Amino acid sequence: MSQDRMDRAFDVAAQVLRSRLKDERPADDQVLSTIENGEVVEVTGAHDHMDRVLRATGVPFTSVSPDSLERVDWDRMLVLLINCPGQLSAAALDRLVVWVRAGGQLLTTDWALVHVLERAFPGRVRHNGQSVPDCVVAVQQVAESSLLDGFLGDDREPKWWIESASYPCEVVDREHVRVLVSSYEMESGWGAPAVVVEWDEGEGRVVHLVSHLYLQRSETRGQKDRVLAKQYLEELGMNRGDVDRLSMNAMDLTAAELKSAQTTTGMAYELMLDAKRQQGRRGK
Repeated sequence: MSQDRMDRAFDVAAQVLRSRLKDERPADDQVLSTIENGEVVEVTGAHDHMDRVLRATGVPFTSVSPDSLERVDWDRMLVLLINCPGQLSAAALDRLVVWVRAGGQLLTTDWALVHVLERAFPGRVRHNGQSVPDCVVAVQQVAESSLLDGFLGDDREPKWWIESASYPCEVVDREHVRVLVSSYEMESGWGAPAVVVEWDEGEGRVVHLVSHLYLQRSETRGQKDRVLAKQYLEELGMNRGDVDRLSMNAMDLTAAELKSAQTTTGMAYELMLDAKRQQGRRGK
């Protein structure tokens, strides 16, 4: 799938989610609009590209290199997203642990499992030693979380793109780590079903995704996935004007492509919302 095509899918998905948020959860839409520069920070990486997801949402964010992370305003930052591979200095990891435990919301992807989570929070999760080839797997939501609002919004079984050489995530601390999304195909093929996990770390939260937030592939496994995005938008119950406008942007995108982008974009929105709500409760 071309980058242009996937970027288009994320752009339309973000518009769909924001439109529905305004209609169905106007208070949350207002919360999102209060996010300021410096509150959402993305650490660049060689493989994942979370900046493309964040840019589609229209929410202000700051991108920094791994070497520059130590110099961010940790007191201002609410959400930190670390792209794969996540190779940080020991000093940055030490500061990261303090920040999370004080209330920070951390999202990591793929190889950051080893480079960040195993080093910063030992005993929670680990790489099981396997390596997953490029594939798309069916996934199942197995626990409730605000991050997954709308994850199973229709009768399509969600799919998750696993990039070549992705690291399966083994849950070590089953008492504290919650598996939110799993895959029978991941379990049978590579011995670890977890696809999305989270846990509370002090006053903060850690979320990890196997593979990437910026999903660059989708797969159709039935007629419902192969229909054009316009039909999918109509099924969501959006008004005719929004359907026509978004369909023009989507052009020949399929329902599968739009749904894939919508799933991870929704996670980004919900993570930022949770962080802003927490800030409000603390009166900062």
